[in-house]
Amino acid sequence: MERQEHPARPSLIALSALFVLAAGLVLAQSSRGGPQVRASARLQLVADLQPTTAKQGAPVYIRLRLKNIDVDTVWLVDNGDYHEYGFTVTDVFGRQPQQTQFGRSLPEMPILRSTDFALMRGHEEKATLDLTKLYTLTPGRYHVQAFRQLILPAADDERAFSNQIDLTIVE
Repeated sequence: MERQEHPARPSLIALSALFVLAAGLVLAQSSRGGPQVRASARLQLVADLQPTTAKQGAPVYIRLRLKNIDVDTVWLVDNGDYHEYGFTVTDVFGRQPQQTQFGRSLPEMPILRSTDFALMRGHEEKATLDLTKLYTLTPGRYHVQAFRQLILPAADDERAFSNQIDLTIVE
């Protein structure tokens, strides 16, 4: 008996691809111990550093501008800037610099104030923070990215991520 080959049906191929993708997402979520963080489509976070080249031990300020780009009002919680923003700082090899005592203790520090506020469509919130309060930056090149966790309404897995900025520390 001669075997005949049938062309694959596009709907069957698409269904198979969807199944493989869904299985991969389930495995990725379970291997990380929970839901994955997703980038916010409601807020835009823009960051810049002053200066982009600094001497070791000198302050390095990151200026942040959080803008509501959604059609609706976004509700946020104001706990103080160092509690609201997080940072990914790595050298060119992907290693994180050592945190300062303040940086290490920040997650355990009590929140002294907490206020809900509405960020209206098109409005911005600005903050300036000193990265050297959080990290001990030794000479070298670093990549810096900021993020802000969205708190309300129940967006535990949604974050606004900034652009990545290069920083050079010299002796």
